[in-house]
Amino acid sequence: MVTSHGDHEDAHIFGVVGANGSIVSGKGFKVDKNRGGIYMIRFDQPFAEIPGVTCTIYGHSWMSFMMSISVVEITPNYFVCQTSTPDRPEDSGFSFIAVGEV
Repeated sequence: MVTSHGDHEDAHIFGVVGANGSIVSGKGFKVDKNRGGIYMIRFDQPFAEIPGVTCTIYGHSWMSFMMSISVVEITPNYFVCQTSTPDRPEDSGFSFIAVGEV
């Protein structure tokens, strides 16, 4: 979604990603899944500068209550996040939103 504010436009890209890297919902991005719970989210349209990104674990409570997610890299073109348990990296579904100027 793009909204105009005078001399600039803000974009909001959001989605839900399955543990296997599939897009459960959302548009405007692609997912590259690597081993160890690492996911690269590539934006179809890059932001003008680094966007604000927030991620949250998604899934059944019995599978996800001990999971966490961290954003490990953000650029105008993509961000990388990693899901893990308290002991080790592990695949998990998650939702995200990226907000910034385009």
